[in-house]
Amino acid sequence: MRLIRSRVFINTAILLALFLVSVLVRLDNLKDPMGRHHEWLSGHVLSTVYIYEQDGAAMHYFAPVWTFNTEADRYIASGQQFKDKNNYTYYVSYPPMCFLLPHYLFKICFLDASVIGLRVMGLIVHFFTAFFIFLLVLKFFDKNIRRDFFLPAILAFGFYMFAAGNLWFHGHVFFADMLVPLFITSFLYVFLRVLKKELSTRKACLLLFVTCALGAYTEWQMLFVAFFASLVLFFKGFRDRKYFLYFIMVCIAALLPVFIVYMQYSGIAGSEELIEAVSNKYKQRSGGDAGAAEVGLSMQNSFSFQFLSEHYERNYALLLDYGWYALLLFFFLAAINRMLEKGAITLQQFLIFAIILASILLHHYAFFNFTAVHDFSTLKTSLLLSLFCGYVLGLMWVLFDLDGKRNARNGFIGFSVIIFGLFFHFSTQSYYKVNHRGKLDKNNIVIGEIVRKYIKPNEIVFCTISVSPETTWYAKRNIMTSADVVDATRILQQIDSKYNAQLVKMNASDYEVIKINTKGDTLGYVKKPFATLDCLK
Repeated sequence: MRLIRSRVFINTAILLALFLVSVLVRLDNLKDPMGRHHEWLSGHVLSTVYIYEQDGAAMHYFAPVWTFNTEADRYIASGQQFKDKNNYTYYVSYPPMCFLLPHYLFKICFLDASVIGLRVMGLIVHFFTAFFIFLLVLKFFDKNIRRDFFLPAILAFGFYMFAAGNLWFHGHVFFADMLVPLFITSFLYVFLRVLKKELSTRKACLLLFVTCALGAYTEWQMLFVAFFASLVLFFKGFRDRKYFLYFIMVCIAALLPVFIVYMQYSGIAGSEELIEAVSNKYKQRSGGDAGAAEVGLSMQNSFSFQFLSEHYERNYALLLDYGWYALLLFFFLAAINRMLEKGAITLQQFLIFAIILASILLHHYAFFNFTAVHDFSTLKTSLLLSLFCGYVLGLMWVLFDLDGKRNARNGFIGFSVIIFGLFFHFSTQSYYKVNHRGKLDKNNIVIGEIVRKYIKPNEIVFCTISVSPETTWYAKRNIMTSADVVDATRILQQIDSKYNAQLVKMNASDYEVIKINTKGDTLGYVKKPFATLDCLK
């Protein structure tokens, strides 16, 4: 009975209940195959994990490999043209953590790579990211999960859990951008405790290093977070020398993964080729050069800002509205805090928000084209907004001393239930509207099944429509896009292939499979290979 009444039990039960509700909201979508809204990223991760399972990660330098272990596949172009001596193609735009983590977790759990397994991992990452937001709000006001029931922290958890974009990206799309918020929030929680001098020097160094290094080995935003956090630690070091030690530890934790990634990726094809590949990719993703930017979205193109605005509107419209209301309320509460001389607003709180905001703005600026093209780039801002909304509600709680005023506290709880209920309703409604099941592209799984059934490992695969990583995952083969038999024959002749090829042709309502050789001869033909396939119904 004492356990049931304890604050840690109540807090944990509420957080888990909110998480389970978020799973129920997504349950129907979670059962579906991949084929919607950036799920090609999950297809990319799964393909790499599957290749690791077949070959071992060490054979591929522990780097994100594109090419399946089928000899015919190594003759075709897939992804970025960064190949090793064995003609395997690699993806070197990101550090490899989001590929290695699923591989080893599946291995530890004796599981094969699967869509549902990756989605469960994404849900777990979602929960713990929101959990660290909960802990940050508690720590802002010196509350403790073991002794305090602090509703603002629970609401911050709920805002991050039920934001429309997060419901989709953290449940259905697994990539570096969805994983790094976990390491950012955990790092900031440790960082805040360091500022509050709650940790021993040894423990602080260890936790700062681990959280920062894992984040830097995942996605580049962690480098920006580490940069601004290290500035704070450096200047605090003039008052307390142990902060210089923390500064050095964060610098090492940020730079060591970059060095490791460089050594890994340069081992694939050499340092010069790596620098050239990364430089070309950055020119494309930075948006500084309109000519090099993907689909022309650059800082010189006004449509780029429109795209960015639409991304936020689609995924986080309601959370942004709540953020604006919270900002107005914050200025009101700041005035009250000053009049009452409460000291509820501290420099430590300001530093946490400044670090997050500065890292987001710098990431948007440094990778402007990436931000304008990909709407999942807005996910990082939901972290700031959720935390800020919870923080402002926490200011209300502390400034009006709701711990000691039962009636006022009950009124606040009622008010909070209403605003969160509205948030839950409209946010989940937006999630269903943007990601409804009618948008599922079944061609991915259908073409994948056709390839697996009709095309042999010693035959090169072509398809008349653009093929996404979801398709390659379902096919367990690399596939080239080709308009017709003539074009496929031309490509075969260019790569001087000793193999025959199969062309999967998509018509208005069915498919065809055409087998050809380098002369353009038709060696075989299958019409409507999957006319009765269940996933077509």
